[in-house]
Amino acid sequence: MSCRTAFARAFVAWLWRGPLLWLAGTVMLGALATPALAAGKDYATCFSDGKVSADQQIVACTPIAEDSAEIPDLRVNAYFWRGLASAQKNDIDHAVTDMTEVLALDPTYVPAFTNRAIAWESKGDFERAVADYTRAIALTPDDANLYADRARALNKKGEHDRAIVDCDKAIDIDPANEMAYGVRGVVWDDKGDAVRAQADYDKAESVRADPVTPYNDRIRSWIAKRDRKRAKADCRHIAGVDADKGRDCARLIAEAFGEPRDGETGPNPASAQNAIGVEWQEKGDHTRAIAAFDEAIRLNPASSAFYFNRAKSWGLKKNYARAIADLDEAVRRDPANAQAYRVRGMTMAQVGNSREALADLDKAISISPDDPKSYFERALVWEASDPDKAIADLDKAIALDPANADYRKERLSVQIGKRGTKLRQAPSAATGQAPVPVPR
Repeated sequence: MSCRTAFARAFVAWLWRGPLLWLAGTVMLGALATPALAAGKDYATCFSDGKVSADQQIVACTPIAEDSAEIPDLRVNAYFWRGLASAQKNDIDHAVTDMTEVLALDPTYVPAFTNRAIAWESKGDFERAVADYTRAIALTPDDANLYADRARALNKKGEHDRAIVDCDKAIDIDPANEMAYGVRGVVWDDKGDAVRAQADYDKAESVRADPVTPYNDRIRSWIAKRDRKRAKADCRHIAGVDADKGRDCARLIAEAFGEPRDGETGPNPASAQNAIGVEWQEKGDHTRAIAAFDEAIRLNPASSAFYFNRAKSWGLKKNYARAIADLDEAVRRDPANAQAYRVRGMTMAQVGNSREALADLDKAISISPDDPKSYFERALVWEASDPDKAIADLDKAIALDPANADYRKERLSVQIGKRGTKLRQAPSAATGQAPVPVPR
């Protein structure tokens, strides 16, 4: 084996053997309003992320986890954090036990499946590890990392061909997934194919250095197949990594397919102005964005999308009256625009009109009942007047998107709020709400 191959394989092996805490992720915790939320229970220490020793965390979490009268979500998280603390001490048996308790209370808690799977791997029980990764994949089938994780366990189990299939699936979901290439390289090595192994090790190194190029390559493939929807999805991913490159790929798609037609044929000046407005919007210059959307609407006043985009800029400028007026036009011109109803509902809530907010969110849900965001936002409106309805909506959002940490955080916050106890933290960038210390 060459030195280069040995180095690449060592790097992949390091990825494979990271501690349980590595996969679980970390959470930045704020200070609690009081040292403990209830007599004899130190929530601050239990939900601390690396601020205390593993032994201290285990002692703090035990009375919370093992109290059957405690709020279920608090018990779930207490078992979870206690399990991570046990893993930190290399006490794998107790880590497995606590993750099992988490899943008994909440069978949709994906991080508990993944951490228990890693624990099984460390014990050499690859059959159970594969089973837990499979359950996690069933809950979040679009998570490329889970397929790469399961491939790793399958390879250790000796099922090399199944491992390659899982790596291929991970790469299909995320063509820049470094771990999937690295794991597949190890599988090829174990199958005795050094050439393919080295190619995958090289690819793992290249995507780590440049995660955008694989998506650009795939966008060109989608364009060749005339699949605009998938090309745009990959372009959105690029924009999340690099805004400038995201705009470049958007132009590439527009050149290949033409601008969205809004009832017209071929590229048109209105769509071009809308694209300019979106570009200014992404840069945070909402004055120029609004000017571009004004021109798009002048050229094509029938487009619901142009009013919706202008409403977003008005909302970000905190001119809620104009945002609502544009959203009124958006839904008038496209009564099936669930997103416009949802955003108008959020805006109504922002100005204190909870009755209209609920009506709009109800409408958004009736049009698009599988969108978890509408349930989540309706829950935020219900929180002040009916926490039970808020929890019911959060349950629905979690069922539709079980991997979303914000939904679980908010549910726990509502439950604690029903007790009259508050957790003090900085507002979440995603929700604007005060988050609570819940693992990812």
